[in-house]
Amino acid sequence: QLGRRSRLPAGGQPRGLVAPPPSALAAMAASSPVLPISVFPLMVPVRPDLTQYEGFVHAEGSTRQFWCRVSSLPPHGLANKDGTLQGARLETSPELTQLLGEKLNDLLRKQLNDSRSLGSFFQEFQKVITRVARKTSRTAIPPPDFYEQLRAELEDTVQDKICWLSLSQPQEVWLEVVDESRREHIVKVTIPPQFPDEKPTATCELPVAVQLSWPGNIKPGQYLRYIYEIYSTHISKLQAFFDAMDDFDRHAWVISHGTVMRSSTARKVGLGNHRYMDMIVNPMHVCARPHVEFSGAEGVHHLRARLREYEWKETLSLRANLESAFGMPLPLRDQCLVETTADECPICYCATLDVSPGQVEVLSEVCSHCRVGYHPSCIKEYLATGIADCPTCYVPFVTLANAS
Repeated sequence: QLGRRSRLPAGGQPRGLVAPPPSALAAMAASSPVLPISVFPLMVPVRPDLTQYEGFVHAEGSTRQFWCRVSSLPPHGLANKDGTLQGARLETSPELTQLLGEKLNDLLRKQLNDSRSLGSFFQEFQKVITRVARKTSRTAIPPPDFYEQLRAELEDTVQDKICWLSLSQPQEVWLEVVDESRREHIVKVTIPPQFPDEKPTATCELPVAVQLSWPGNIKPGQYLRYIYEIYSTHISKLQAFFDAMDDFDRHAWVISHGTVMRSSTARKVGLGNHRYMDMIVNPMHVCARPHVEFSGAEGVHHLRARLREYEWKETLSLRANLESAFGMPLPLRDQCLVETTADECPICYCATLDVSPGQVEVLSEVCSHCRVGYHPSCIKEYLATGIADCPTCYVPFVTLANAS
């Protein structure tokens, strides 16, 4: 039953993976110029153009194997123009993600993008896994009755809410809470080896932290049920917040360098014509006036004044209040890019830039994605700060000339 409910089956491989036939995989892996099959026999290409690899990496000197996937690679084993694998993505099983921790996961993803070849990355990747696996192998062995206690928890009526169960220490169980709007919330429960003498801990992507306080009459077999009920209650109290933020994300240009976390109470919003709004919402009182700060071109002064004078109505939604205050619908991303003025630089808000006596720069550096122009000096200084994305469309900046 757990196998059917799990997002990952017992072997750690996600559902829905449709690989080519074994004979085709063997031929593709043997001919791969980026990842030799003799070195990593369990990592095989799943696309003929070698843009995606999937399989298992083992820890040296151990029988432990961990599932992972590398995708969005340059095709046919070639590097990008800068000689790196910039843009490649690394995905790992929940067990390996937990084992590595947030810092190592982030470091490995950056190292993948900076690597010259997939083979060199996987050699370093295997070293990291081996080092971490050796440390965790020294963890305390649970007492004999630990698994009896765990079995009692899993046989409780909360069993149909379990969506993943780890096979390593500390034991981790993921519970799925579905709210009134059919959103799925994952509660990650960690059960220590000393359970039940040492109580479980739990985390979930929520804007307000949940403090677990254990009642004195709780019995073995009731811990997971108690955690599930506590988080279900808190999630129910946050329905208005989730509804308001989902509505806002669907009907406004929310600027983000990745997936917006469900626990985030902040949004950066594009308002068109190089005007932006940073907003922070009270999750327990989402209909109240949020904290808002504006930035960008001169037009933001008008929007700031309108919002300051507006009488906030808590009977209206967050988005409806802001649209009433601004006197316009919140624009979507594509609308903002179409309406963006083309006669001034989005960084300095000038049409031309005097860089020296008799030398004037025009908007000659044009983004290949949004077609917005910048002064060469402005965009060079902007990118020198370490930000790689276009200030207007927030995708990696490539000039129109280089793209063509």
